[in-house]
Amino acid sequence: MSDLPTYKILKNDYQGVVAEYNTTVKVFPDGKKHIRYTSFSNLKGQGRVVVHNGSSTEEEIERYNTINLLRRRTNISDLAYANACVKPWEYFVTLTFDDNFVENSYSHEKVTKYLSNWLHYQKKKNPSMRYLIVPELHKSGRIHFHGVFSDVKNWRLSPAVNSKTGEYIYQNGSQVFNLDNYKLGFTTVSKVKNIEAVSHYISKYITKELLNLKHKKNVWHSKNLIKPKTTYHLVKKEDINSYIENNNYNIDYEANKTLENYEKKYISISSYNVYYVNFCLLRKNNIRLIFLYYLSFYYSLMFKISLILFY
Repeated sequence: MSDLPTYKILKNDYQGVVAEYNTTVKVFPDGKKHIRYTSFSNLKGQGRVVVHNGSSTEEEIERYNTINLLRRRTNISDLAYANACVKPWEYFVTLTFDDNFVENSYSHEKVTKYLSNWLHYQKKKNPSMRYLIVPELHKSGRIHFHGVFSDVKNWRLSPAVNSKTGEYIYQNGSQVFNLDNYKLGFTTVSKVKNIEAVSHYISKYITKELLNLKHKKNVWHSKNLIKPKTTYHLVKKEDINSYIENNNYNIDYEANKTLENYEKKYISISSYNVYYVNFCLLRKNNIRLIFLYYLSFYYSLMFKISLILFY
């Protein structure tokens, strides 16, 4: 079996295309592939609606929250790694906000506005700048930001110094710097050595508590980033195993439904990652399909009106 069978078309009409699939394959610029197989079918092209009517048990709610968290972390990690394959990230950066310089560093609305303005200014100074940033909800209630950056030629870095000893700060054998271009609070900057590790590490700042902040933005990235190529398939589990064996790949990830297993086994250094889960997720409608739906509805309505007027 050289290729996986494609998805199955369930409906293809003026409302759009609805397809059934249970496997997604993400292909990264370096040739690495991530396969995600679910034991239940998923629908591509049909809206995903979650309704809490009070009848859900705590276990069901926890399960849904875990699904949402894993999906969000995976997307962030994949986005970071895909772009690192094109051009490695240069710096891992932590940005904080000081109440002496910003208004209410505990407010998501306030700090994200300051962050967006700062990024906009940095983009003007560094037109080719690439970045991917996620927030961290600190125990104190303050919001910090962590991100990876590259192509920031106009940044000015100075060695970070321990205020008590006066010595330079090192972490994991690497020197830590401060970003002189940032005046809103404390910063740390370290050079990225392992693109795969940092891609996974940045995603771990996304927590359930952060996702519970409804309708709050939780990722910022520059427009010049790319996404890994994703294809959709409807296959049997044994066919996936056969596909792996015939292509001389190793299964590096066969996860249970728990978050702990996901975190421990997600990162792999081989060229092929496979993981099995028992979650059924529905993808949101494509904007193009919505547009075609309303366009077809409009023409259908005009046709009916013409029949009434002329016949």
